Order: sequence, then C-alpha cells, then structure tokens
Amino acid sequence: MLPQRGTRVSLIDPDMVEEARFMREQLEKAVIRLACESFPADKLREMENNLVMQQESMKQLDGKRMFVLDEAFH
Repeated sequence: MLPQRGTRVSLIDPDMVEEARFMREQLEKAVIRLACESFPADKLREMENNLVMQQESMKQLDGKRMFVLDEAFH
C-alpha cells in the first residue's frame, strides 16, 4: 500500500509457491512422525474406523454424514 497513491498487488511467483508447498509438506510429515511415536493404539483404531466410515459415506453419497465424520476426525 502506498499512502495517498493506492494499492499494488504483487504477481504470484510460482517458484515461491512451490517452495512453500514443499516446506509445508515436509513439516507436516515430520509432525506426524513425532505424533505417531507415542500415539495411543485405541485412538489410532478410532481414527482408522472413522476413515472406513468416511469411505462408506462417500460410496452412499451421504454428504451430511461424511461432513460429521470428517469434523470428528480432525
């Protein structure tokens, strides 16, 4: 923003977007690895069961149930 002159929008740099995507992917993978080191087995089974139910909801075209299950998963 330039006071009394207006606002300029920068062009999106595709290389910077790809770099940011790559960094986020690497960080998220690292966080998942750390979280899984001490993740309770019963909670893992709950999450796996939720994913199975999500797949069934998609097959049945039940968007409402899919939404509820996805919210619970996250």
